[in-house]
Amino acid sequence: MGERRRFHALWDKVFRRDVLWRAWITVYRNGGASGIDGTTLADVEEYGVTRLLDELVAELRDGLMRAAEERVCDRAVLKLLRAILRAGVMEDGLVRRPVTGAAQGGVVSPLLRKCAL
Repeated sequence: MGERRRFHALWDKVFRRDVLWRAWITVYRNGGASGIDGTTLADVEEYGVTRLLDELVAELRDGLMRAAEERVCDRAVLKLLRAILRAGVMEDGLVRRPVTGAAQGGVVSPLLRKCAL
């Protein structure tokens, strides 16, 4: 039965501070490896872990719309995208609005995918 389980409404968990802190601790304990930008664990500590995570939260929250605004000039389409992204999700017959984002495979998915490229 576990193989059939599907997870919905995860986006809000991606940028929760407790989740990001747990991820940081896991990376730190594993010795981490610098990514393409060459940033090391020491670089992050020098910069400030809290500062980095706070900036990451802001970027994750504001990223899907900023990318669209960079590539789409039509204000009516941008207004529609904002409405879709704020609409929330249907879960067990109830609408949850704290979660933002569009359903994968929804009618707006191709546009959002192109904006992310």
